[in-house]
Amino acid sequence: MGFPMMADGPDEWLDTGDVGASRGCGHISDRFLGFMFFMIPLLLLSLSFSLHAVATEFQVGGEDGWVVKPSEEYNHWARRQMFHVNDILYFEYKKGNDSVLVVKEEDYYSCNITNPIHKIDDGNSTFRLHKPSIFFFISGNVSNCENGQKLIIAVMSASPAPSPSKVSDSARLLQG
Repeated sequence: MGFPMMADGPDEWLDTGDVGASRGCGHISDRFLGFMFFMIPLLLLSLSFSLHAVATEFQVGGEDGWVVKPSEEYNHWARRQMFHVNDILYFEYKKGNDSVLVVKEEDYYSCNITNPIHKIDDGNSTFRLHKPSIFFFISGNVSNCENGQKLIIAVMSASPAPSPSKVSDSARLLQG
């Protein structure tokens, strides 16, 4: 013998008899499936937020771009930012007159342009911060580097996932 279950109304009870043998058990399965059809997309959505954190694009030098004398010193600007893995640095400068070199720390301090880790020189250059680390950037023009056109970026791990309260707010919106 099965156990009694609530049917369609609050005062109606069904004797389910053998498990799976009556409408009452099917009714619960329908509710469970409906719940799962709601929860699975919600869980996938929250998982995608945590795995694919939104990257931020930073324009180095702001409106000034990548120049010798920006209105704000590059490293002062960088200290005010929070850089995460997958963020993008955008360097804007006149193609042919300058470039951006990613270098080792010792090459940063000596303005050594002969052994870059990476060189970008198209005038509208982007660099993806691909790992938690400290990155050193200098101008490909030695004179510009010696006059302060260089930048240090400290990159933290990936951007944090949205807070649980934001995810639960989204769930309430989906429920209607």
